[in-house]
Amino acid sequence: MKHILITIAAVLLVGCGQSDVWEQPDVWEAVRTGNSKALEKHLSAADTLSRKVDYGHLLLEVDIDHISEGNDTSPVFKAAKILHKRTKPYGLSDSLIKAITRNLIVVDLSTFDRGIPNGYKELLTSRKHLEFALVHKDSDTLIANEITPAGYKKYAQTTKDAQGNIFTSDVLVEVENKYGLKGEHIISTYPSRDPLTQSPMILFTFNSEGAKAMGQLSGNNVGRQMAIILDGKLMSAPVLLERITSNGQITGDFTSEEAATIANALRNPLNAPLMIIEEYADSKLSLGAALLRIAIIRNYTEIIELLIKQRPEVINAMGKNKETALDFASRNHTKVADLIRKHGGKTGRELKAEGK
Repeated sequence: MKHILITIAAVLLVGCGQSDVWEQPDVWEAVRTGNSKALEKHLSAADTLSRKVDYGHLLLEVDIDHISEGNDTSPVFKAAKILHKRTKPYGLSDSLIKAITRNLIVVDLSTFDRGIPNGYKELLTSRKHLEFALVHKDSDTLIANEITPAGYKKYAQTTKDAQGNIFTSDVLVEVENKYGLKGEHIISTYPSRDPLTQSPMILFTFNSEGAKAMGQLSGNNVGRQMAIILDGKLMSAPVLLERITSNGQITGDFTSEEAATIANALRNPLNAPLMIIEEYADSKLSLGAALLRIAIIRNYTEIIELLIKQRPEVINAMGKNKETALDFASRNHTKVADLIRKHGGKTGRELKAEGK
C-alpha cells in the first residue's frame, strides 16, 4: 500500500463594483489559461488593473492510500475532472479548474458567489461515497449485550417519531454487502421532497449492473433493514418491503440546498475526501496584484514577467493583509519567489522597514 498526499488549491477572486463585470472575464481568462498574447492586449489598453478586488483561496489535501506505482499522476487529474463536473452546473468554465503539477490543482471560484449553495466547500471537498449494506437480523440483541460480530460495524441511527422527537440508537451493519452493490452504480440523482412529510430527500437511479445487484440484495432479504451509508454516516435503514431494482431514495437530516449539493456530488464521487488545510483571503487588492497571485499559484512565469514588466507597480502592491507578491510566493513557490525577488520584489516587512 502506497500512501500519497495530494494538495489542491482553490482560488477565489471576486470583483468589486458592477462596472467591472464585462471586462474581468477576458483578462482573468488570459491569466488563468496562461495566454500571454491575450494578456498583453489588455495591458496595452487603458489602465484597468488598478481597481480593487477581493482575493482568496483554499488549500485542500486528499489522502490516497491505494495507488499503483506507475500511475502517480492520475489521481490529481481525476480529481480535477470530478470537481469540473461538480461545479459545471454553477457556470464555471474549464479554465477555472486546472491540474498544474502531479499533486496540485487550482480552482478559481470567481463566480461561486452567484447562485451556488452555501455548501460550496462541501461540494469541493466531500467524497460522497455511498454504500449499501444489510443490518444484522439480531442487531438490537447484540447491541444490548455489547457484541459486535466479525464483518459488522456499529453505526448511530437517528430517527424521528410522529411528534418530531428525535431518537438516536446504535445498529450493526455488515461491512460490505455480498451482492456487489456500490454507489458507483448510480447514474442519476436529483433532489426531491417526501410527498407525505415534504422533507428534502434525494432520488437516484442505478445502471443495469447496479439494478441487478439491488434486485438480488432486496429480493433475497425482504423484511430486513438495508442501511444506506454516505461518507461513513448512516443516513437511513429502511425495511425492504419488496424487491427493488433500478431506483432508490436517500432521506436524512438535511436542507433542500444540502440535498441539491449531495445529489450533485453523488453523480461525481471522489476517490478520497479533500481536506481544507488553509483558508486564505486578502481584500482591497488591485486587480493587477490579484492577477499576479493567480499567475504565482499556477506557476506561470511568463505571465508573471509580463505583468511585472508592463505594470511594475503590481509587484509590491499590497491589500488589507499587507502581504506582497513575494510574501505570497515564498510560502509554497520557491522558484517563483526567486523570480519575483529578481525583478525587485520585496516582502511587506522589508517595505515597512524602508518606510513604504
